[in-house]
Amino acid sequence: MDNQQIPIYVDLDNTLIRTDLLCEGLLLAFRQNPLVLLRLPFWLLHGKAKVKEELAARVSPKAELLPYHAQVLEFLEKEHAAGRKLVLATASPRPWAESVARHIGLFDGVIATENGCNLKGDAKLAAIRKHENETDSFAYMGDSAADMPLWRNAEEIYAVGPGQRLKGQLQRLGKNTVFLEAKRSLIYSTLKVLRPHHWAKNLLLFLPLLLAHEFSAESFLAAALGFIGFSGAASATYITNDLLDIEVDRTHPNKRKRPFASGALPFGYGPFLIAGLLTVSVFAALPLPPVFRAGLLGYLVLTTLYSFWLKHKVLLDVFLLAFLYTLRILAGGWVVGVPISNWLLGMSVFLFTSIAFAKRAIELHETPADEPGFVRRRGYTREDLAIIKAMGVSSAYAAVLLLSLYVSGDKVVQMYSHPNLLWLACPVLLYWLSRLWVKVHRGILHYDPLLDAMKDPISVLCGILIVIIGVLAL
Repeated sequence: MDNQQIPIYVDLDNTLIRTDLLCEGLLLAFRQNPLVLLRLPFWLLHGKAKVKEELAARVSPKAELLPYHAQVLEFLEKEHAAGRKLVLATASPRPWAESVARHIGLFDGVIATENGCNLKGDAKLAAIRKHENETDSFAYMGDSAADMPLWRNAEEIYAVGPGQRLKGQLQRLGKNTVFLEAKRSLIYSTLKVLRPHHWAKNLLLFLPLLLAHEFSAESFLAAALGFIGFSGAASATYITNDLLDIEVDRTHPNKRKRPFASGALPFGYGPFLIAGLLTVSVFAALPLPPVFRAGLLGYLVLTTLYSFWLKHKVLLDVFLLAFLYTLRILAGGWVVGVPISNWLLGMSVFLFTSIAFAKRAIELHETPADEPGFVRRRGYTREDLAIIKAMGVSSAYAAVLLLSLYVSGDKVVQMYSHPNLLWLACPVLLYWLSRLWVKVHRGILHYDPLLDAMKDPISVLCGILIVIIGVLAL
Protein backbone atom coordinates (compact mmCIF):
# COMPACT_ATOMS: atom_id res chain seq x y z
CA MET A 1 0.00 0.00 0.00
CA ASP A 2 1.20 3.54 -0.82
CA ASN A 3 2.42 5.18 2.40
CA GLN A 4 0.22 8.17 1.66
CA GLN A 5 -2.80 5.86 1.96
CA ILE A 6 -1.73 4.26 5.24
CA PRO A 7 -3.97 5.58 8.03
CA ILE A 8 -2.32 7.41 10.91
CA TYR A 9 -3.42 6.49 14.42
CA VAL A 10 -2.75 9.44 16.70
CA ASP A 11 -2.27 9.22 20.45
CA LEU A 12 -3.93 11.95 22.53
CA ASP A 13 -2.16 12.48 25.87
CA ASN A 14 1.18 14.31 25.51
CA THR A 15 0.99 13.77 21.75
CA LEU A 16 -1.91 15.70 20.27
CA ILE A 17 -2.19 17.71 23.49
CA ARG A 18 0.56 18.91 25.82
CA THR A 19 -1.03 17.37 28.91
CA ASP A 20 -2.53 14.15 30.29
CA LEU A 21 -6.32 13.98 30.40
CA LEU A 22 -6.34 11.48 33.28
CA CYS A 23 -4.49 14.00 35.47
CA GLU A 24 -6.77 16.79 34.27
CA GLY A 25 -9.84 14.68 35.04
CA LEU A 26 -8.57 13.79 38.52
CA LEU A 27 -7.94 17.45 39.26
CA LEU A 28 -11.36 18.54 37.99
CA ALA A 29 -13.06 15.81 40.03
CA PHE A 30 -11.09 16.75 43.14
CA ARG A 31 -11.99 20.43 42.74
CA GLN A 32 -15.64 19.48 42.32
CA ASN A 33 -15.62 17.12 45.31
CA PRO A 34 -12.39 16.48 47.30
CA LEU A 35 -13.94 13.29 48.75
CA VAL A 36 -13.47 11.65 45.36
CA LEU A 37 -9.94 10.77 46.52
CA LEU A 38 -11.48 8.38 49.04
CA ARG A 39 -13.19 6.46 46.23
CA LEU A 40 -10.09 6.29 44.07
CA PRO A 41 -8.49 3.22 45.78
CA PHE A 42 -11.72 1.23 45.40
CA TRP A 43 -11.92 2.09 41.71
CA LEU A 44 -8.29 1.03 41.25
CA LEU A 45 -9.14 -2.42 42.60
CA HIS A 46 -11.15 -2.88 39.39
CA GLY A 47 -8.39 -1.58 37.13
CA LYS A 48 -7.30 1.71 35.60
CA ALA A 49 -10.11 1.60 33.04
CA LYS A 50 -12.63 1.73 35.90
CA VAL A 51 -10.96 4.89 37.24
CA LYS A 52 -11.19 6.56 33.84
CA GLU A 53 -14.82 5.58 33.31
CA GLU A 54 -15.83 6.84 36.77
CA LEU A 55 -14.06 10.14 36.20
CA ALA A 56 -15.60 10.53 32.74
CA ALA A 57 -19.03 10.07 34.31
CA ARG A 58 -18.35 13.00 36.66
CA VAL A 59 -16.28 15.57 34.78
CA SER A 60 -15.21 16.47 31.27
CA PRO A 61 -12.15 18.61 30.43
CA LYS A 62 -13.07 21.35 27.95
CA ALA A 63 -11.56 20.38 24.61
CA GLU A 64 -11.43 23.97 23.39
CA LEU A 65 -9.20 24.98 26.32
CA LEU A 66 -6.67 22.14 26.13
CA PRO A 67 -3.09 23.02 25.10
CA TYR A 68 -2.48 21.43 21.70
CA HIS A 69 0.89 20.78 20.07
CA ALA A 70 0.97 23.37 17.29
CA GLN A 71 3.36 21.42 15.05
CA VAL A 72 1.32 18.23 15.42
CA LEU A 73 -1.90 20.02 14.51
CA GLU A 74 -0.28 21.63 11.49
CA PHE A 75 1.01 18.25 10.30
CA LEU A 76 -2.38 16.55 10.77
CA GLU A 77 -4.18 19.35 8.93
CA LYS A 78 -1.89 18.86 5.91
CA GLU A 79 -2.37 15.09 5.94
CA HIS A 80 -6.14 15.48 6.28
CA ALA A 81 -6.20 17.93 3.36
CA ALA A 82 -4.27 15.38 1.28
CA GLY A 83 -7.04 12.82 1.93
CA ARG A 84 -5.21 10.68 4.46
CA LYS A 85 -7.27 8.79 7.02
CA LEU A 86 -6.67 9.94 10.62
CA VAL A 87 -7.87 8.06 13.70
CA LEU A 88 -7.61 9.24 17.30
CA ALA A 89 -6.31 6.27 19.33
CA THR A 90 -6.08 6.97 23.04
CA ALA A 91 -6.14 5.41 26.48
CA SER A 92 -8.35 8.27 27.66
CA PRO A 93 -12.06 7.44 28.10
CA ARG A 94 -14.22 7.61 24.98
CA PRO A 95 -16.36 10.63 26.02
CA TRP A 96 -13.26 12.77 26.46
CA ALA A 97 -11.66 11.50 23.24
CA GLU A 98 -14.81 12.16 21.21
CA SER A 99 -15.02 15.68 22.64
CA VAL A 100 -11.48 16.38 21.41
CA ALA A 101 -12.17 14.78 18.03
CA ARG A 102 -15.27 16.96 17.53
CA HIS A 103 -13.32 20.07 18.44
CA ILE A 104 -10.41 19.30 16.11
CA GLY A 105 -12.59 18.13 13.22
CA LEU A 106 -9.81 16.16 11.48
CA PHE A 107 -10.39 12.56 12.60
CA ASP A 108 -12.23 9.86 10.69
CA GLY A 109 -12.68 7.71 13.77
CA VAL A 110 -11.95 7.29 17.48
CA ILE A 111 -10.80 4.28 19.47
CA ALA A 112 -10.51 4.81 23.22
CA THR A 113 -10.81 3.23 26.66
CA GLU A 114 -14.29 1.81 27.22
CA ASN A 115 -16.11 -1.28 28.51
CA GLY A 116 -13.39 -2.03 31.05
CA CYS A 117 -10.57 -2.15 28.49
CA ASN A 118 -7.71 0.30 29.13
CA LEU A 119 -6.49 1.06 25.61
CA LYS A 120 -2.74 1.21 26.13
CA GLY A 121 0.25 -0.66 24.70
CA ASP A 122 -0.68 -4.13 23.42
CA ALA A 123 -4.38 -3.48 24.04
CA LYS A 124 -4.23 -0.45 21.75
CA LEU A 125 -2.36 -2.46 19.12
CA ALA A 126 -5.09 -5.12 19.18
CA ALA A 127 -7.77 -2.44 18.85
CA ILE A 128 -5.99 -0.94 15.84
CA ARG A 129 -5.71 -4.37 14.21
CA LYS A 130 -9.42 -4.88 14.72
CA HIS A 131 -10.21 -1.37 13.45
CA GLU A 132 -8.13 -1.93 10.28
CA ASN A 133 -9.89 -5.10 9.21
CA GLU A 134 -8.81 -4.77 5.58
CA THR A 135 -5.05 -4.52 6.17
CA ASP A 136 -2.49 -4.58 8.94
CA SER A 137 -0.69 -1.50 7.59
CA PHE A 138 -0.87 1.62 9.70
CA ALA A 139 1.21 4.55 10.91
CA TYR A 140 1.32 5.54 14.55
CA MET A 141 2.00 8.83 16.33
CA GLY A 142 2.93 8.69 20.02
CA ASP A 143 5.25 10.22 22.57
CA SER A 144 6.72 7.69 25.02
CA ALA A 145 8.25 4.26 25.47
CA ALA A 146 4.77 2.94 26.34
CA ASP A 147 4.00 3.28 22.61
CA MET A 148 6.87 1.01 21.57
CA PRO A 149 4.62 -2.06 20.86
CA LEU A 150 2.70 0.05 18.34
CA TRP A 151 5.78 1.57 16.72
CA ARG A 152 7.33 -1.90 16.28
CA ASN A 153 4.29 -2.97 14.26
CA ALA A 154 3.69 0.30 12.39
CA GLU A 155 4.78 1.02 8.84
CA GLU A 156 5.61 4.62 9.72
CA ILE A 157 6.67 6.16 13.03
CA TYR A 158 5.78 9.65 14.25
CA ALA A 159 7.24 10.58 17.65
CA VAL A 160 6.32 13.77 19.50
CA GLY A 161 8.91 15.33 21.81
CA PRO A 162 10.99 12.17 22.40
CA GLY A 163 14.13 12.20 24.53
CA GLN A 164 17.50 11.19 23.12
CA ARG A 165 17.24 7.63 24.43
CA LEU A 166 13.84 7.06 22.84
CA LYS A 167 15.04 8.63 19.59
CA GLY A 168 17.89 6.13 19.44
CA GLN A 169 15.53 3.20 20.06
CA LEU A 170 13.19 4.33 17.29
CA GLN A 171 15.99 4.90 14.79
CA ARG A 172 17.28 1.38 15.40
CA LEU A 173 13.92 0.01 14.23
CA GLY A 174 14.98 1.01 10.70
CA LYS A 175 11.61 2.45 9.68
CA ASN A 176 10.52 5.75 8.19
CA THR A 177 10.56 7.93 11.32
CA VAL A 178 9.47 11.54 11.77
CA PHE A 179 10.18 13.52 14.93
CA LEU A 180 7.81 16.34 15.86
CA GLU A 181 8.12 19.02 18.54
CA ALA A 182 11.31 19.53 20.55
CA LYS A 183 11.48 18.11 24.06
CA ARG A 184 10.27 20.72 26.56
CA SER A 185 12.66 22.39 29.01
CA LEU A 186 11.52 21.10 32.39
CA ILE A 187 14.16 23.06 34.33
CA TYR A 188 13.03 26.41 32.95
CA SER A 189 9.36 25.52 33.42
CA THR A 190 9.99 24.38 36.99
CA LEU A 191 11.73 27.65 37.86
CA LYS A 192 8.91 29.58 36.24
CA VAL A 193 6.17 27.77 38.17
CA LEU A 194 7.90 28.62 41.47
CA ARG A 195 7.40 32.33 40.64
CA PRO A 196 10.63 33.47 42.35
CA HIS A 197 9.81 37.12 41.65
CA HIS A 198 7.00 36.77 44.19
CA TRP A 199 9.56 35.97 46.86
CA ALA A 200 10.17 39.72 46.96
CA LYS A 201 7.02 39.93 49.11
CA ASN A 202 8.85 37.97 51.79
CA LEU A 203 11.45 40.71 52.14
CA LEU A 204 8.82 42.23 54.43
CA LEU A 205 10.18 39.86 57.10
CA PHE A 206 13.31 42.04 57.26
CA LEU A 207 11.33 45.26 57.73
CA PRO A 208 10.89 45.00 61.54
CA LEU A 209 14.63 44.42 61.96
CA LEU A 210 15.52 47.43 59.83
CA LEU A 211 13.02 49.72 61.52
CA ALA A 212 14.22 48.59 64.96
CA HIS A 213 17.88 49.07 63.88
CA GLU A 214 18.55 45.45 64.76
CA PHE A 215 21.59 44.87 62.54
CA SER A 216 23.23 41.83 64.18
CA ALA A 217 24.32 38.88 62.06
CA GLU A 218 22.29 36.52 64.24
CA SER A 219 19.10 38.51 63.64
CA PHE A 220 19.63 38.61 59.88
CA LEU A 221 20.35 34.88 59.77
CA ALA A 222 17.10 34.20 61.61
CA ALA A 223 15.21 36.52 59.26
CA ALA A 224 16.86 34.81 56.27
CA LEU A 225 15.63 31.42 57.50
CA GLY A 226 12.17 32.95 57.89
CA PHE A 227 12.44 34.27 54.35
CA ILE A 228 13.25 30.77 53.05
CA GLY A 229 10.38 29.28 55.07
CA PHE A 230 7.82 31.73 53.70
CA SER A 231 9.21 31.49 50.14
CA GLY A 232 8.91 27.71 50.11
CA ALA A 233 5.38 27.86 51.51
CA ALA A 234 4.39 30.60 49.06
CA SER A 235 5.66 28.70 46.01
CA ALA A 236 3.83 25.56 47.19
CA THR A 237 0.57 27.51 47.38
CA TYR A 238 1.20 29.11 43.97
CA ILE A 239 1.53 25.63 42.45
CA THR A 240 -1.65 24.51 44.22
CA ASN A 241 -3.44 27.56 42.83
CA ASP A 242 -2.12 26.91 39.32
CA LEU A 243 -3.36 23.31 39.40
CA LEU A 244 -6.80 24.20 40.76
CA ASP A 245 -7.29 27.13 38.37
CA ILE A 246 -5.86 25.50 35.25
CA GLU A 247 -8.97 25.80 33.07
CA VAL A 248 -9.62 29.36 34.26
CA ASP A 249 -6.00 30.34 33.55
CA ARG A 250 -6.35 29.02 30.00
CA THR A 251 -9.00 31.69 29.32
CA HIS A 252 -6.65 34.49 30.44
CA PRO A 253 -4.38 36.16 27.83
CA ASN A 254 -1.34 36.03 30.15
CA LYS A 255 -2.02 33.25 32.65
CA ARG A 256 -2.57 30.70 29.88
CA LYS A 257 1.23 30.79 29.39
CA ARG A 258 1.84 29.43 32.89
CA PRO A 259 3.70 26.06 32.84
CA PHE A 260 0.80 23.82 33.91
CA ALA A 261 -1.86 25.67 31.91
CA SER A 262 0.26 25.62 28.74
CA GLY A 263 1.36 22.02 29.18
CA ALA A 264 5.03 23.01 29.45
CA LEU A 265 5.20 21.18 32.79
CA PRO A 266 3.51 17.81 33.35
CA PHE A 267 0.77 17.66 35.99
CA GLY A 268 2.57 14.84 37.77
CA TYR A 269 5.36 17.20 38.80
CA GLY A 270 2.93 19.34 40.83
CA PRO A 271 2.48 17.14 43.95
CA PHE A 272 6.22 16.37 44.13
CA LEU A 273 7.14 20.05 43.85
CA ILE A 274 4.61 20.95 46.55
CA ALA A 275 5.96 18.25 48.88
CA GLY A 276 9.57 19.32 48.26
CA LEU A 277 8.86 23.01 48.85
CA LEU A 278 6.94 22.31 52.07
CA THR A 279 9.85 20.16 53.29
CA VAL A 280 12.28 23.04 52.69
CA SER A 281 9.89 25.40 54.46
CA VAL A 282 9.59 23.13 57.51
CA PHE A 283 13.35 22.61 57.89
CA ALA A 284 13.99 26.35 57.55
CA ALA A 285 11.47 27.10 60.32
CA LEU A 286 12.66 24.44 62.80
CA PRO A 287 15.40 26.59 64.43
CA LEU A 288 13.06 29.58 64.76
CA PRO A 289 10.77 30.50 67.69
CA PRO A 290 7.50 28.57 68.13
CA VAL A 291 5.43 31.72 67.54
CA PHE A 292 7.06 32.09 64.09
CA ARG A 293 6.34 28.44 63.24
CA ALA A 294 2.73 28.99 64.31
CA GLY A 295 2.56 32.05 62.04
CA LEU A 296 3.97 30.07 59.12
CA LEU A 297 1.45 27.29 59.73
CA GLY A 298 -1.32 29.90 59.85
CA TYR A 299 -0.07 31.28 56.53
CA LEU A 300 -0.31 27.82 54.94
CA VAL A 301 -3.79 27.22 56.34
CA LEU A 302 -5.08 30.59 55.17
CA THR A 303 -3.55 30.31 51.70
CA THR A 304 -5.05 26.83 51.34
CA LEU A 305 -8.47 28.18 52.35
CA TYR A 306 -7.94 30.96 49.83
CA SER A 307 -7.14 28.51 47.03
CA PHE A 308 -10.14 26.28 47.68
CA TRP A 309 -12.80 28.70 48.88
CA LEU A 310 -12.08 32.28 49.94
CA LYS A 311 -10.80 33.45 46.57
CA HIS A 312 -14.41 33.23 45.34
CA LYS A 313 -15.83 35.34 48.19
CA VAL A 314 -16.39 39.04 47.53
CA LEU A 315 -14.22 41.30 49.76
CA LEU A 316 -13.04 38.41 51.93
CA ASP A 317 -10.48 37.55 49.26
CA VAL A 318 -9.10 41.09 49.29
CA PHE A 319 -8.95 41.36 53.07
CA LEU A 320 -7.25 37.99 53.34
CA LEU A 321 -4.59 38.98 50.79
CA ALA A 322 -3.93 42.16 52.75
CA PHE A 323 -3.66 40.20 56.00
CA LEU A 324 -1.19 37.74 54.44
CA TYR A 325 1.11 40.65 53.58
CA THR A 326 0.80 42.02 57.12
CA LEU A 327 1.42 38.54 58.53
CA ARG A 328 4.86 38.63 56.92
CA ILE A 329 5.69 41.80 58.88
CA LEU A 330 4.43 40.22 62.09
CA ALA A 331 6.49 37.10 61.40
CA GLY A 332 9.56 39.25 60.87
CA GLY A 333 9.07 40.66 64.36
CA TRP A 334 8.40 37.25 65.89
CA VAL A 335 11.51 35.71 64.37
CA VAL A 336 13.81 37.89 66.58
CA GLY A 337 11.40 39.17 69.20
CA VAL A 338 11.09 42.73 67.87
CA PRO A 339 7.78 44.45 68.80
CA ILE A 340 5.75 45.92 65.92
CA SER A 341 4.19 49.37 66.16
CA ASN A 342 0.39 49.37 65.92
CA TRP A 343 0.63 52.35 63.56
CA LEU A 344 2.94 50.36 61.27
CA LEU A 345 0.57 47.40 61.29
CA GLY A 346 -2.38 49.66 60.54
CA MET A 347 -0.50 51.31 57.68
CA SER A 348 0.43 47.92 56.18
CA VAL A 349 -3.17 46.66 56.40
CA PHE A 350 -4.53 49.65 54.47
CA LEU A 351 -1.60 49.72 52.02
CA PHE A 352 -1.94 46.07 51.06
CA THR A 353 -5.74 46.26 51.01
CA SER A 354 -5.38 49.01 48.41
CA ILE A 355 -2.98 46.89 46.34
CA ALA A 356 -5.32 43.88 46.56
CA PHE A 357 -8.24 46.04 45.38
CA ALA A 358 -6.04 47.25 42.50
CA LYS A 359 -5.48 43.62 41.46
CA ARG A 360 -9.22 42.95 41.42
CA ALA A 361 -9.99 46.19 39.60
CA ILE A 362 -7.56 45.52 36.75
CA GLU A 363 -8.97 41.98 36.41
CA LEU A 364 -12.46 43.47 36.10
CA HIS A 365 -11.15 45.90 33.47
CA GLU A 366 -10.10 42.85 31.41
CA THR A 367 -13.54 41.24 31.65
CA PRO A 368 -15.56 41.61 28.40
CA ALA A 369 -18.36 44.17 28.69
CA ASP A 370 -21.01 41.66 27.59
CA GLU A 371 -19.98 39.01 30.12
CA PRO A 372 -22.54 38.69 32.94
CA GLY A 373 -20.11 37.33 35.52
CA PHE A 374 -16.43 37.37 36.28
CA VAL A 375 -14.71 34.92 33.97
CA ARG A 376 -11.98 33.97 36.44
CA ARG A 377 -14.16 32.37 39.08
CA ARG A 378 -14.22 35.38 41.36
CA GLY A 379 -17.35 36.70 43.00
CA TYR A 380 -17.25 40.08 41.24
CA THR A 381 -18.95 41.51 38.16
CA ARG A 382 -18.11 44.54 36.03
CA GLU A 383 -20.79 46.49 37.89
CA ASP A 384 -18.58 46.28 40.99
CA LEU A 385 -15.69 48.12 39.34
CA ALA A 386 -16.66 51.62 40.54
CA ILE A 387 -16.99 50.62 44.20
CA ILE A 388 -13.81 48.53 44.03
CA LYS A 389 -11.90 51.60 42.81
CA ALA A 390 -13.45 53.79 45.52
CA MET A 391 -12.50 51.36 48.29
CA GLY A 392 -9.01 50.93 46.85
CA VAL A 393 -8.28 54.66 46.66
CA SER A 394 -9.69 55.22 50.16
CA SER A 395 -7.46 52.48 51.54
CA ALA A 396 -4.44 54.00 49.80
CA TYR A 397 -4.93 57.41 51.36
CA ALA A 398 -5.65 55.88 54.77
CA ALA A 399 -2.29 54.07 54.51
CA VAL A 400 -0.48 57.39 53.93
CA LEU A 401 -2.29 58.94 56.91
CA LEU A 402 -1.24 56.08 59.18
CA LEU A 403 2.34 56.34 57.91
CA SER A 404 2.37 59.98 58.96
CA LEU A 405 1.14 58.98 62.42
CA TYR A 406 3.83 56.30 62.61
CA VAL A 407 6.74 58.60 61.73
CA SER A 408 5.51 61.19 64.27
CA GLY A 409 5.38 58.68 67.12
CA ASP A 410 7.59 59.21 70.16
CA LYS A 411 9.46 55.92 69.71
CA VAL A 412 10.38 56.70 66.09
CA VAL A 413 11.45 60.25 66.99
CA GLN A 414 13.81 58.86 69.66
CA MET A 415 15.38 56.32 67.28
CA TYR A 416 16.44 58.78 64.54
CA SER A 417 18.84 61.69 64.55
CA HIS A 418 16.78 63.57 61.96
CA PRO A 419 13.25 62.20 62.39
CA ASN A 420 11.61 65.08 60.50
CA LEU A 421 13.17 63.79 57.29
CA LEU A 422 10.93 60.72 57.55
CA TRP A 423 7.96 62.91 56.67
CA LEU A 424 9.33 63.04 53.11
CA ALA A 425 8.39 59.37 52.75
CA CYS A 426 4.70 60.34 52.99
CA PRO A 427 4.47 62.35 49.74
CA VAL A 428 6.55 59.71 47.92
CA LEU A 429 4.14 56.96 49.00
CA LEU A 430 1.17 59.23 48.24
CA TYR A 431 2.47 59.85 44.72
CA TRP A 432 3.16 56.16 44.07
CA LEU A 433 -0.27 55.02 45.24
CA SER A 434 -2.05 57.82 43.35
CA ARG A 435 -0.18 56.93 40.18
CA LEU A 436 -1.03 53.24 40.73
CA TRP A 437 -4.74 54.05 40.82
CA VAL A 438 -4.54 56.31 37.78
CA LYS A 439 -3.08 53.32 35.90
CA VAL A 440 -5.86 51.13 37.26
CA HIS A 441 -8.48 53.65 36.11
CA ARG A 442 -6.96 53.71 32.63
CA GLY A 443 -6.79 49.91 32.54
CA ILE A 444 -3.04 49.85 31.88
CA LEU A 445 -1.81 48.28 35.11
CA HIS A 446 -0.35 44.79 34.82
CA TYR A 447 -2.69 42.18 36.33
CA ASP A 448 -0.04 41.61 39.03
CA PRO A 449 0.69 44.98 40.77
CA LEU A 450 3.88 43.60 42.35
CA LEU A 451 5.31 42.54 38.99
CA ASP A 452 4.26 45.91 37.56
CA ALA A 453 6.12 47.74 40.34
CA MET A 454 9.27 45.67 39.84
CA LYS A 455 9.34 46.47 36.12
CA ASP A 456 8.22 50.11 36.36
CA PRO A 457 11.21 52.54 36.60
CA ILE A 458 9.18 55.18 38.42
CA SER A 459 8.02 52.65 41.04
CA VAL A 460 11.61 51.48 41.53
CA LEU A 461 12.71 55.11 41.88
CA CYS A 462 10.04 55.73 44.54
CA GLY A 463 11.30 52.72 46.48
CA ILE A 464 14.90 53.93 46.27
CA LEU A 465 13.88 57.41 47.46
CA ILE A 466 12.14 55.99 50.54
CA VAL A 467 15.27 53.96 51.37
CA ILE A 468 17.48 57.05 50.96
CA ILE A 469 15.15 59.06 53.19
CA GLY A 470 15.36 56.39 55.88
CA VAL A 471 19.17 56.30 55.72
CA LEU A 472 19.51 60.10 55.86
CA ALA A 473 17.21 60.23 58.88
CA LEU A 474 19.45 57.87 60.93
